[in-house]
Amino acid sequence: MNALNKYLAPITQFVLASVGTLQLYAADNHFTTLETWSLVAFMIAPAVTYLVPLSGGPWPGLLKTGLNAALGGVLVVVAVLERGAFVPDFATLSLIGVSVLNALAVEIGVAVRLTQTASDVANPAVDNAVPARADVNAYAIVTHNGH
Repeated sequence: MNALNKYLAPITQFVLASVGTLQLYAADNHFTTLETWSLVAFMIAPAVTYLVPLSGGPWPGLLKTGLNAALGGVLVVVAVLERGAFVPDFATLSLIGVSVLNALAVEIGVAVRLTQTASDVANPAVDNAVPARADVNAYAIVTHNGH
């Protein structure tokens, strides 16, 4: 199991958050209240993704993806509350875009983790103890769901 597969989603989210935040800052060289809250939320998102375990069942990334989508929704609500109305300007659309990309990154990261673990489990040349130690949570889901 490649360690990058396990941490792909939070790393991707951190990169997206950094690019999105720098983009908002570069537009006017200061942080508005909305941009400050978006920075906080986008820095919390990778931590949530890393700390929340995979769930069992048909959609293992549901909890991780759902929490990140909810975080994106909160950012849109903050934008509306700050401005008094939904204003589809660059800052708001950037927040929505980065939020969608964050949720997508989580789902792709989960899929990569499970696919790699399933591949390792199915490979007769790989001792099953190796994927079990490398990613305990993904191993449990793969062996329980029979991927």
